[in-house]
Amino acid sequence: MYPTSAQPFSNTREDNVILAVSRIFDYSTMQYKGLCIFTIFEQAIYEKYMNNRIGKTGKIFIIDENGSLISHMDENALKTKNVNPVWVENALANKNKSFTFTEKGKTYLGFTQTSGLTGWITVGIVPLNELTEKMNKLSFLAYAIMVIAILITFAAAVFISVTITSPMNRVIESMREFQEGNFNTRIDLIGGYEVSKLAEYFNIMVEKIKELITKEYELERKKKEAELYVLQAQINPHFLYNTLESIVWKAKLSVPKKFVI
Repeated sequence: MYPTSAQPFSNTREDNVILAVSRIFDYSTMQYKGLCIFTIFEQAIYEKYMNNRIGKTGKIFIIDENGSLISHMDENALKTKNVNPVWVENALANKNKSFTFTEKGKTYLGFTQTSGLTGWITVGIVPLNELTEKMNKLSFLAYAIMVIAILITFAAAVFISVTITSPMNRVIESMREFQEGNFNTRIDLIGGYEVSKLAEYFNIMVEKIKELITKEYELERKKKEAELYVLQAQINPHFLYNTLESIVWKAKLSVPKKFVI
């Protein structure tokens, strides 16, 4: 059974009934046996695509092989049976594919799908700029996201520089001063947790080393003092003896022998 025609009876969607007629063919006798007539409410067809939208002003409608209107998403167009003839012409010329055409300086994108059972053609027409507008918005959104990502990266770099790099430079500078012999250098506990802990341990290390050096210096000083004291203790008797000996010899040389001790 193959459909041969389909025409709506009414101009309102609720009352619009589509009459379809098809001849019945008997393959055993290879002759037509009669006609099959059936009706379809246009509302039932409309409900199949009523929730689909293409762009802001795009239209979806169904025509038969002759271009007669079967169903339309715009009820006013359904009532008047007024479908843009340019749209119908392009739809009939481009079955089962997408296409573009220009009307009155405006470019449209269309697509068609033909039913293998009824031969009806589902047509979708939308101004091309409505689709590219969405693409432009997506492109703008992508660029905006990229700019935001760059700003976040820059902010993160500044944050890292402030919280890590700058404090680390201070740590390195303090280490250099300590290497040059400044045992009074200290690092302020600044920056993040890791840097502040590093500064804290550095300060503790410097303080411990300073204490060890001070203790070593005191021990060395006391050792030298002890050695000097021992040396003085060894030198003083000899110095006293030599002084007395010199006095005796001077006395011997300056007085008569009878007074010499």
